Parts: sequence; C-alpha cells; structure tokens
Amino acid sequence: MNKHLQHAGLYLDDRAHLMSIDEFFSDSYIISYQNRAIGLLKLGLFADKIHLRQFQLLPQYQGLGIGSRVLVLVKRKAQDKQLAITLNVLLKNPAKQLYLRHDFVVMNSNKLEYQMRWQCQQ
Repeated sequence: MNKHLQHAGLYLDDRAHLMSIDEFFSDSYIISYQNRAIGLLKLGLFADKIHLRQFQLLPQYQGLGIGSRVLVLVKRKAQDKQLAITLNVLLKNPAKQLYLRHDFVVMNSNKLEYQMRWQCQQ
C-alpha cells in the first residue's frame, strides 16, 4: 500500500500504519489463503450501506482472483441486507479496475481519491 500512498503524496511511518490498523479494528477481518494471513478487510455496517473501509492483499497474492472472491462475498452480504456498498480508492491505485469490474461506479472524486458505490439489485 505504501507505493499507492506515496503516489498520492502521502508518506506514512510505521506508527501511522499501526494507527490505521487499530482504527475500526473491531470491523476487521483477516483474509486467509492456504492457512496464511494474506490481507485485511474492514467493513463498516451502517443503516443504509456497508462501507469498505480498508481492503488490502499482500502483493504476491494480488491478481490471483482472491480480491474478486472477497468482493463477491461482501456483495452477497450487502444483497442479503439490501444495502449498497461504498468505498474510497486512491486515484492511482490499480484496485479501481477491480471495483469497476465488480460494477462499482465512481460517484465523486477529489484530489486524492475516488468515491465509489455498488448498488444491490432489488
């Protein structure tokens, strides 16, 4: 994630990264693959949406379809609850393409990130 943050002009030290992990820690899920912890997912559950707070996979596990499988599960949870999913992704983060493939739509942007939304079908 450092590479994407630095492209956005954000430089975080180890302490700042740890604070990011601690924030909303109760909303966190460890992503496992073949009995290895390979990523982190944080979901905020609200009355009108699920907000994908953080979604990271170790670089060596990106591009293997794991992110898509995780998104399918999150979308299934949202569909069951009849909720939209929202997220923010840095402007130069290639993960934006993953979200677009999963029918997320850019709703807005600023100088740092896109705000995206997936709407469940009624």
